[in-house]
Amino acid sequence: MNIQRDPSPPIAESVLASAKQNQNQPTIKINEQFLQEPTLAFLESYQNHLRPALASGIFVLSLSKLQLNSIGDIGQFKHIQICDLSSNFIETIDSLIINCKQLIKLDLHSNRINRLPDGKYWKEMLLLKVLYLHDNLLSSYDDVKSLAYAQNLEILTLYDSPLSLKKNYRHHVVNSIWSLKKLLYLAKRLYFKKD
Repeated sequence: MNIQRDPSPPIAESVLASAKQNQNQPTIKINEQFLQEPTLAFLESYQNHLRPALASGIFVLSLSKLQLNSIGDIGQFKHIQICDLSSNFIETIDSLIINCKQLIKLDLHSNRINRLPDGKYWKEMLLLKVLYLHDNLLSSYDDVKSLAYAQNLEILTLYDSPLSLKKNYRHHVVNSIWSLKKLLYLAKRLYFKKD
């Protein structure tokens, strides 16, 4: 039995034809900056409702995975209660903590934060209950001591940071922050397959 293949199946012809048509169209080149500065203009262009005039009506702000390099003008939104700035390149959060005192949940995981603001700023965060700081560059117990001033902080993550590699770090954190109810960590589960 001799089987011959069609050298140009109909599907391949249609793909080639559409590719030739697309070659004649001009291509759009995007000039991307690697890191973004979250200015008010950037925030307004990112999400249309993030206008400074409407700042008092914004309670949830999600700006994860945008390659932000700083807090920028996010501190202008003083009434936000839930803020997600995860998976960016942020190094300091001072202006956010100083200005946004209504925060209940703050997600800063997977950034480049290597130090936290002083305790006097955390002391004014009376509503903050949840703080995700895992996968950052925090390495000092002084940062944990400053978090102790956040009187209502109940849930905290610090795993995958240099601090989490220190001996007895969980014991130190729990005994430093009395309000904590959960110090979450990445649980590695082993699954066994039965034969």
